[in-house]
Amino acid sequence: MNISESSAGLGTVLPLTSFENVLLFLFNVFHATAIIFVNASVFIAILMNRALRNENRFMYMLSTCLSDIGSGVSYYYNGVMDVRDYYDSPTRTYYIALTFLGLSYMAILAAQADRYHAVTAPLKYSQRLTRNRTLLVILIYWVYGFLIAAINNLVPLGVAIRVTFLAAFVGNIFTAVHDRQISARTRTPERGTRQ
Repeated sequence: MNISESSAGLGTVLPLTSFENVLLFLFNVFHATAIIFVNASVFIAILMNRALRNENRFMYMLSTCLSDIGSGVSYYYNGVMDVRDYYDSPTRTYYIALTFLGLSYMAILAAQADRYHAVTAPLKYSQRLTRNRTLLVILIYWVYGFLIAAINNLVPLGVAIRVTFLAAFVGNIFTAVHDRQISARTRTPERGTRQ
């Protein structure tokens, strides 16, 4: 049996019949491997250094690395195999791959907010954003991401589509509020006006 054909109806993205297709297949395998090894090395380096583990920003980096490792592992399946990631596809990833990508986005957004507060209010930063609050924020967006994936996989198709819409809407609201909050605080007054 050829690797590009399997009994489950799952084959490679392209048939491995030409040199170009083999190169693309190898690139996808190398890309997934690089994602995993780079993020795993950063993850291990932060875990081994106590000084880094004590800072909030590195907790967000750990979270990002962990979600990117999950993205890299899922890329072996998504990038190499012929996967159709929609609701009733037999080769879908059950939205786990997309959840890891969303977790990376939420980690970056939370880390931006953390860094913003560290720069704008350095004296109050350690009181406002304690390590426990940082870990709570990380836990909340991990639970949120996998809760949405679980709901999508456990409910009927019509409900899953609505849940996906609402989850994306909530994510966009958080992004808009975050960006609006930062832009409102960083505006400089125009000349000749007082604040």
